[in-house]
Amino acid sequence: MGKVRIQFDVDEESFKELEKLRDLTKASTRKEFIDSAFTLFSWAIEEVNKGKRIGALSESGKVSEIYWMPLLRNAYREQAPAGRA
Repeated sequence: MGKVRIQFDVDEESFKELEKLRDLTKASTRKEFIDSAFTLFSWAIEEVNKGKRIGALSESGKVSEIYWMPLLRNAYREQAPAGRA
């Protein structure tokens, strides 16, 4: 399979945030960072389409936050069987 080049513009603040997160994760390249983000987002979409929610657990196992961003909600609705949404 061939490669496809994707190019897009972001504002300076978003670029600085991307670089900060890349540094925190010790990703060696922006591509590695974006590939990992893509993998995580793909997993999240699969999970919400199984009827699950994406959240954070404290060390004790207590749910501390459920994250329900619009794009996950859209994917959930797109795949939802009748009566689920």
